[in-house]
Amino acid sequence: MADSNNAARRSARGRTMSSAVHLLLMRLRGVGRLARRRFTVMVVPHTAKRPVSFTIGFAGLFFITVLLAAVTASSVWMIRDGLERLDRVADRRQELHQVQASIDSLRDEIQGLFASARNFDSILERAMASIPGRTSEVEEAPYRGLANSTPSGTIDSDVEILENLAKLLSVAAKPLSETVEAIRNKESFMADIPTGWPVAGGRGTVTHEWGPNIHPFYGRWYMHTGLDIADAAGNVPLVAAANGTVVETGNQEYGYGLYVEMEHRFGIRTKYAHLSRIDVRTGDELRQGDRIGILGNTGLSTGPHVHFEVFVGNQNVDPASYLTITNQFNRRTIRRLR
Repeated sequence: MADSNNAARRSARGRTMSSAVHLLLMRLRGVGRLARRRFTVMVVPHTAKRPVSFTIGFAGLFFITVLLAAVTASSVWMIRDGLERLDRVADRRQELHQVQASIDSLRDEIQGLFASARNFDSILERAMASIPGRTSEVEEAPYRGLANSTPSGTIDSDVEILENLAKLLSVAAKPLSETVEAIRNKESFMADIPTGWPVAGGRGTVTHEWGPNIHPFYGRWYMHTGLDIADAAGNVPLVAAANGTVVETGNQEYGYGLYVEMEHRFGIRTKYAHLSRIDVRTGDELRQGDRIGILGNTGLSTGPHVHFEVFVGNQNVDPASYLTITNQFNRRTIRRLR
């Protein structure tokens, strides 16, 4: 039974394949007949002229159809490409208008820049003339030419002027940097010498100056070796008059009282006496304005004050010679015997 079923199925498959092959052959014969067919094309004019006719085979007609389709597709592509190019050209024109507007604005800025350059010219000359040891002349080449230049309105001319401006700034940078360096050196130098007021916040009043004076206790002439700056009793800080190192602290009951001595650059030393409290130790590195203690009334003193001394080498000098560089205070006259 199974063998008969298998044979039936094989027979059915064979008949199906035979039918498919037969159908394919029939279609191929149909295509062959179509390819052998010929077509007559007639062109009838709307005039008295005779109609024109010609015969063309299927293959030729197929070729012409494919050619027309290709030409049509190419034409469509070229039209689209042309439209896209026109859009890009329109965009470029708009960008050019924007660039032109920017150039016009830049020319206006250049005109204002030149006005500032001329002003810069005179200010820089005056600044350089005020520096000791320097002349008012900077380099002549682009510096002078730029101050007298005027934008002409053409791109090439404006570019050349901008190049000259860059040269001017390059030339001006050197003297300006030298000026800044000189100012920095001056600030550093001023911090290394005792120009800072020794009482915090600029407080205090000079009550006794350096030099020959009448002794407040003994009533006779003596050499007062410092500057006395008095203030009300209380928590009044004393500060370092210059950058330096604490080299000595101590207490002299019948003299300086509590005192601090500092060493600075250039062989300069300072001493702060009659403190009520010392806030530093020997070896401490201090900057100008750093706290060293509290103003007081210790030692041989008539009231709350700081006795401030300055030494250059071993020579005791007038502290006012340094303090008046950056400070203003009322100078007291020498007290005399009555």
